[in-house]
Amino acid sequence: MSDDQIFAKCAWRLIPFSAPPMFLGPFWGFTSWFLSGRGAAGGIAIVSAIGSLGGFFGPAIIGAFKQESGHYSGGMTVLALMLLASALTVLVLGRTIAPRTAMMRPKVGAR
Repeated sequence: MSDDQIFAKCAWRLIPFSAPPMFLGPFWGFTSWFLSGRGAAGGIAIVSAIGSLGGFFGPAIIGAFKQESGHYSGGMTVLALMLLASALTVLVLGRTIAPRTAMMRPKVGAR
């Protein structure tokens, strides 16, 4: 095996570990894009609570479908449909809710 092949195999194995954290910034910043102050804090709390529920119900759904049918495809299909519904919800809300405008603060020492 050449050095190029080893590098390519290592690079392809690193992508699954480096890509998932890339969504964290936009994910947690999404609520503060539309809300401010206590509303943003409440929005972040709701996102966290829904994520915690997903941590319980996701494996439960997969397990129920696996037990019923003997394979994972039904549970994975349900989770994929839920992910699609979430993406569509974000797209619809992103077009209907106006982002709040940024407040400009004067620079220190500016006249």
